[in-house]
Amino acid sequence: MPAARPAAAGEPSVDEITCAVYSAPTDAPEGDATLTWDATTLVLVRARSGTVTGLGYTYGAPATAHVIGDRLA
Repeated sequence: MPAARPAAAGEPSVDEITCAVYSAPTDAPEGDATLTWDATTLVLVRARSGTVTGLGYTYGAPATAHVIGDRLA
């Protein structure tokens, strides 16, 4: 990941961001009017600032983790 930028005055610093991608099969094939799928991809993000840790997730393509690591971290 790129080097962290220094925090501005009064802004909490983010010391670490980690991402993981998980694929979970669906019970049965699912779909909508445009696509069908048989698995759901979950992107899990953990952010740490000092002793405080936050956890977040989204559903999306595995490339989402690259965007988080390359651009947002």
